[in-house]
Amino acid sequence: RDKNQRLLVQAFNSIAQQFPDWEVHLYGSGKPDFALGPRVRLMGYADLARPYAECAFVAFPSKTEGFPLALVDAAAFGKPALAIQDWIGCGEIVGSNVREYAAGLVRLMSDADYRHALGTHCRSYCAEHYARAKILDRWEGLLRAILATGTSN
Repeated sequence: RDKNQRLLVQAFNSIAQQFPDWEVHLYGSGKPDFALGPRVRLMGYADLARPYAECAFVAFPSKTEGFPLALVDAAAFGKPALAIQDWIGCGEIVGSNVREYAAGLVRLMSDADYRHALGTHCRSYCAEHYARAKILDRWEGLLRAILATGTSN
């Protein structure tokens, strides 16, 4: 329920006739408790390098997340995301109802140049903010600050 795939499926099914060559692929385990529709595929677990490389964008309607690695992975492949919350500072953010999510899908599905520009921005943003060296520097700074306070339990 927290992954909110029902929203994605309902939104896609509401616009699917406009995009006869498009499909939705859902990765992971479990079986949804809702109808999928004719062009929604359950893919199970997989090495996601190929799907990220081949997809047009990542639909991410999740309601709750810690730190969504799927979005950072998508950005590493230069793929934009369509989300209902601004998880990592890049991608397109839309409302959490079917109409608004469907409108976001239409924007991304209709405009390859927009997808490319947004994906390029996402890749640059994540490389700048989530690069290993940057994260390690932040951790080191935090640990030094803690040690400098001289506090002990």
